[in-house]
Amino acid sequence: MTKLSAKDKYGIYRQIVLGYYEKARDAQAALDGYNRKLMGTPSLTADNLSTTFGDIYDLWSVRKY
Repeated sequence: MTKLSAKDKYGIYRQIVLGYYEKARDAQAALDGYNRKLMGTPSLTADNLSTTFGDIYDLWSVRKY
């Protein structure tokens, strides 16, 4: 089972179930897809661990401003 915490309309954190998966990699793929859709940017994976603070700031500033 893959769960995440999210705020409801009252500001209280609730657990949301994304789905049930047999394998951990399937659950992680579903969570990565959810985060990608939510953020509009690629999620952190082993392939892009060389991301710098400058890259993170650029991604954040696009969302913030």
